[in-house]
Amino acid sequence: MIIKELKAGKNKDVPLKIYFDFRGEDVGRYWTGNISAELPGAKPVEAHVGHSSKHGWYIKAYFPIDGLLKLPKIPNEYEKILKKEKAKGYKCKEVAFLITEDEAKEIRQIVEKKIEETEKKAEEYFSKRDVAYIGIGGDTHQLYVADFDAPKEFRETKAYGKWQEHWEKILKRIDRLYEIAEKTDITTPLYNVLFSDSNCWGRVSLNHPAVKRTVEEYEKELEEKKRKREEAERKREERELEAIEEAKRTGKPVYFEVVGYIDGDDYNQVKMFCPEFLDDFGELGLITIWKVAYPDGTIREKAVPSY
Repeated sequence: MIIKELKAGKNKDVPLKIYFDFRGEDVGRYWTGNISAELPGAKPVEAHVGHSSKHGWYIKAYFPIDGLLKLPKIPNEYEKILKKEKAKGYKCKEVAFLITEDEAKEIRQIVEKKIEETEKKAEEYFSKRDVAYIGIGGDTHQLYVADFDAPKEFRETKAYGKWQEHWEKILKRIDRLYEIAEKTDITTPLYNVLFSDSNCWGRVSLNHPAVKRTVEEYEKELEEKKRKREEAERKREERELEAIEEAKRTGKPVYFEVVGYIDGDDYNQVKMFCPEFLDDFGELGLITIWKVAYPDGTIREKAVPSY
């Protein structure tokens, strides 16, 4: 999908087309990936927008020399021939056209929006997915989950990573997983020992009764952990309120919770966390970090040496 067409080159007479090409890359203030660039006589190749203190904003890409016969004739203010062979076995020309800051910002904004749209589409896709591909690493015996049917750009999203992590946590709980998996003809560099007689990945229905039972158990555990966290938070808040009330009533600080310790014989720790004690270094012992409630209603942490 073309997101921008520019006139590049020293004389601004070279048509340069910019495509959105999602590769799961982050977008920063001075760097924008997830794009491809196309020049006359060449197919679109991976590109990025960047910035340098010397040249300003630019779009850079690597074009195969053999596939871009017109390139050496294009006026270009920032380019060089690469002398080494690339991974695919052809020589390339690194090309970077200067662009304006406004053009760079526009491309970044468009790419950010497209990334957001792609993530949302991927989330919807994986939320409805009822099949997963599984493999077990021969060296680590770790379970791996994949979706080889998903569109390539979806497999680069954060949503895909979350989907994989979710189902890996669930499916690894099932004993003899290979018994409910259908053997496929898909092989990858992963040394896969899911099936004893092949290196193939398996396909599992996420609606299988064994999977559904495991999902129910997993969700109950999550709910119980959530309940315990909320209960612990409620008790913590109660302790803080009680300590504040006591401090206000007595007019004195109330030490009510230990949150950590510092080795008073470790100079670097004291310097980093308790520099106020450096004059007494060597006579501190174990330093206890307390939560303290004060009469003014505030709660602060205070370091207390044992000596």
